[in-house]
Amino acid sequence: MMGSDWVAVAGLADVPKGEIREVLFDGGVIAIAHTESGFFAFDNNCAHMGVSLAQGALCGDVVICPLHKWSYDLKTAVMTYPQAGRPFSVFPLKIVNDQLLVRRFPEEVGE
Repeated sequence: MMGSDWVAVAGLADVPKGEIREVLFDGGVIAIAHTESGFFAFDNNCAHMGVSLAQGALCGDVVICPLHKWSYDLKTAVMTYPQAGRPFSVFPLKIVNDQLLVRRFPEEVGE
């Protein structure tokens, strides 16, 4: 049985490789990206103007905001442009029975 800290947000097939999806999570919306490195769960709002990062582009493990090209490295959980090194919220993610589960509490990996 999964602890209450983990929430099923999508099936593996719901987030094809090379794409980002918005998912409902704990009363809000987060983004899930599927890159060559795996799956990542992160804050869906760009730090600049709150634009949905799920509407942006993936370049390797970097998500790029569609509005002003602010960029976030999903593996290191830090911004790469324009404020290189600034941390952003990522959520621990695990796969159980072909389901993506996200932990309710984000971690600031870049700090």
